[in-house]
Amino acid sequence: MSVCWIYAISSEVVDVVTMIGVVSGISFEILGLSVLAWSNSIGDMIVDPALARRGFSRMAMAAAIGGPLFNLLIGFGLPFTIAKAQGKEIALSFKPTYKLLILFLSISLSTTLIAMLVQRFRLRRVHGVILVLIYIVFLVFVLLDATRVLCGEAGSNNNKFIKKANIWSQWLLSVQAERDVCRKASNSTKSANQIRCKIPENVSKNTILRTIHRSGRLVNTPMKAAPRLQQRHKNERLQFARSNMATDWNKIICSDEKKFNLDGPDGYAHYWRDLRKDPMYFSKRNFGGGSPMVWGAFCGNGTVALSFIGTRTNSQDYQQLLAQHLLPYLRRRRRANTTYQQDNASVHASNSTLAWFAANNVVLLDWPACSPDLNSVENLWSVLVRRVYANAKQYTTVNDLKKSDSCRVGCMPNRIFEVAQKQGGITHY
Repeated sequence: MSVCWIYAISSEVVDVVTMIGVVSGISFEILGLSVLAWSNSIGDMIVDPALARRGFSRMAMAAAIGGPLFNLLIGFGLPFTIAKAQGKEIALSFKPTYKLLILFLSISLSTTLIAMLVQRFRLRRVHGVILVLIYIVFLVFVLLDATRVLCGEAGSNNNKFIKKANIWSQWLLSVQAERDVCRKASNSTKSANQIRCKIPENVSKNTILRTIHRSGRLVNTPMKAAPRLQQRHKNERLQFARSNMATDWNKIICSDEKKFNLDGPDGYAHYWRDLRKDPMYFSKRNFGGGSPMVWGAFCGNGTVALSFIGTRTNSQDYQQLLAQHLLPYLRRRRRANTTYQQDNASVHASNSTLAWFAANNVVLLDWPACSPDLNSVENLWSVLVRRVYANAKQYTTVNDLKKSDSCRVGCMPNRIFEVAQKQGGITHY
């Protein structure tokens, strides 16, 4: 029962001391080396002198040495064992305060060992006074470090002292410093070196990268391109989403155009480089070897058509394309009441093209401007691109590219819901 009371009281003491540190701005290291260390040693300060006064000096000495030894080995070993069993990781930080601790601990241990050897294991009062003085000097240095006098930051901010790097600071960061690194990297385009220059700790670039990767919530991903939306565009997109919440998208024929390069997509081709072999090269020709355009359309029943078109298409060419591929599909499904979707390109929205739609009784979907993310054909293109350019495939002629296979389709309800949720803003599609 007494163990439970001790555990409860110690937990409350830790909470109180933590709150004091947060409110007053005192670092947790200083509190641990002072208040918590004193409270943890009260039992030894009472028991050890009592044993010595009763003639059990050897037992008192053994207890004085065994107590810190127990705290170091069990106090560190038990939490690490439990954390390892639970699959967790404990991050240790090595601050300048700990360097002072190790320095003065080494001084006190070496002083005690030398005194015991010289005096034949008979300690005098002088040695006790020396140990107390060493501890007082240690506290003074800890306070100086807490006020950043040792780091040269107690004076003017314009004359900061630059600390010399060492093996410890190059590899370890405190938990608070790791949080600071993650905050600076969150949704930022800063490099690891730029983040390193923004924190007071003198660490290496690799330490910053390891900290970011260890967070588990920061990934390096390419920034997606999106059209610049003005307020009128957002209003149109929001109105479009509200008007089509209940639309049966299986009856909507979605269409779009896509440019393909014979030499591969616009971007870098990555591969696993074997350093024992010669490097591979990605050949490039002028203008990508040629860039044919592909028009595609599909609905919920499957792909309507894929057709190669010229890079310079006018309204008459577009109408001829629709007459060859769209009208036959609509005639086969007269009772389906389908609606045709297209973007607002000039050849799509010209008076001639709109008159052609009216003459052929093709119902058009009112499409908002600057909304490629709402078009499900983008899913078609992404699948098609992965298949066409699989394994860094390149094509010699347009006919070789035409022989590549295609494709499957996406859906719309989630896009519509996300547009309404973001008040007409850009979706993640």
